[in-house]
Amino acid sequence: MQPFPVLFFSSLLAACATVPASLPKCDVQNSRVFSNAMSNPENGKAHFIVNVGSGKVVDIQGASPEAGAPAIQWPHHKGINQKFILHNLGNSHYKIEAAHSRLVLDVTNADIAAGAIIQQWQENGQENQAWQLVSAGEGQYRIISQHTRQLLTVAGNTSDEGAYLIQAPDYNSAFQRWLIVPVAKAVMNCEQP
Repeated sequence: MQPFPVLFFSSLLAACATVPASLPKCDVQNSRVFSNAMSNPENGKAHFIVNVGSGKVVDIQGASPEAGAPAIQWPHHKGINQKFILHNLGNSHYKIEAAHSRLVLDVTNADIAAGAIIQQWQENGQENQAWQLVSAGEGQYRIISQHTRQLLTVAGNTSDEGAYLIQAPDYNSAFQRWLIVPVAKAVMNCEQP
């Protein structure tokens, strides 16, 4: 069995190879994609948030600047809609702000149900916009909604591009674990088409 970083980097490289031609393509020869993936979150800095199960990153659909746009997973293309600023609220809780829109990740309508979609929304200071980062070992984190204690999860446990992000109870899935990669430390060789 290969150690986790080798498996993760292999899946991330495969995901990068499928980026549409209109977006920057990752250099699939580069075996050091996200070489600093085991970094700790940095307060007030931009990060890529990478799903362990799929190797894809958190993305705001269509790079929309509008409140209510859903958070999805998408292959990494270094877009500003894939960069999120973490603001430490104390006790390992963070506000997660989309760099392109300055809106924050939010459980839609403060819903408490499993399966509620994660969106970007104007900051309102409510618990459905506060997220606790809890170490899951090996540099991975569980991202837990403060108001429901449910985890940020890829809907359907899939590697599909565009899969929605939801909240769900912890069922120990790789699709509920994340790498928090500071943008300034991410090593990602990409080329313009």
